[in-house]
Amino acid sequence: MGKRKTILYISDNSLLWYRFGKLYYESGEYVISCVLQDSFVRRIVSRIRLVERLLRLSPRTSIRLDEYHFLISYDGKVYNWDVMQNILKVEHAFRSEMNNPLSFTRIESVSGFEDCIAYGEYFVNPSRKAVKIWVRTAGGEWKDVYQFDGNIIHIHALVPDRINKCVYILTGDFDDEAAIWAARNNFKEVVSLKKGEQRFRGCVGFGTEKGLLYATDAPTEPNALYLMGNDGGVSKVMDMPGPSIYGIEQNGVFYFATSVEPDSSLSTWEYFLSRKQGPGMKDNFTHVIAGNFEKGFREIAKFENDFWPLTLFQFANVLFPENELKDKICMMPVSVKKYDNVPVIGIVD
Repeated sequence: MGKRKTILYISDNSLLWYRFGKLYYESGEYVISCVLQDSFVRRIVSRIRLVERLLRLSPRTSIRLDEYHFLISYDGKVYNWDVMQNILKVEHAFRSEMNNPLSFTRIESVSGFEDCIAYGEYFVNPSRKAVKIWVRTAGGEWKDVYQFDGNIIHIHALVPDRINKCVYILTGDFDDEAAIWAARNNFKEVVSLKKGEQRFRGCVGFGTEKGLLYATDAPTEPNALYLMGNDGGVSKVMDMPGPSIYGIEQNGVFYFATSVEPDSSLSTWEYFLSRKQGPGMKDNFTHVIAGNFEKGFREIAKFENDFWPLTLFQFANVLFPENELKDKICMMPVSVKKYDNVPVIGIVD
């Protein structure tokens, strides 16, 4: 898989990816393609990787609805692609300030919730506008189900927890905005559990038998992997080499990628042009940490940040496409040397 392309879904039998403005679905011996980027000019300039990074011309996240239908988040919209009929349509538009959520969340078999796909609004929000949670019902309707009124900047993640019968809401960024909330009863009840410290600022987490396992996302101070136990206590699992934005669970193994980003306390122009990592990073690499409570956690891969300004041309990071491989993990490094936008396959152990 060693050529540049953005993997969005992978299994042992099929593959969904994006390249130069087009979507591709491969299954067995056939490949179906569809134009996602309407602008011919943007399709051409996306062949220049730095321009693609600068203009954010790659989809950030997608999720599979069933065998032949996918939702793809791209350029401020949610697209629904029927790969068998090769029909692509816009199903939902994000608010004007927002380009993509950090991820979609599948909520299934959580007591008190209807099965759905959900996301939290994620956008630059210095004036603290209201921030909403949206769900897609089983019937395909999008509706907003909860609203924060000025007490957060944006939503990082929604984390289902079947054991505690809730969905955790991870919000940012500073002071009381950095918080962990619990939603119940189809988001009709939302309460704050922890807030006011950077150790409660998370972007990626998982509901486990022991509680909420999450990694912090603090560019200005040291980061760690934490467990908020079922009793509400918070304990450190391990120190992390940087802030973590993306992760995935595969066959009982939890994966967390750390990012390389500048100091968020810099002025706006310095923040966009800086090539130096902030104090929350231990080095100039994006690291992948994997493990579980039984075997422990360890680093399984790392990729060195490349030369270009960190914010302007995207943080060095590793994204994880939706993965249904039986014994492997797919990693999508971005803004790194040698492997930028090149899929890397690892073994699950």
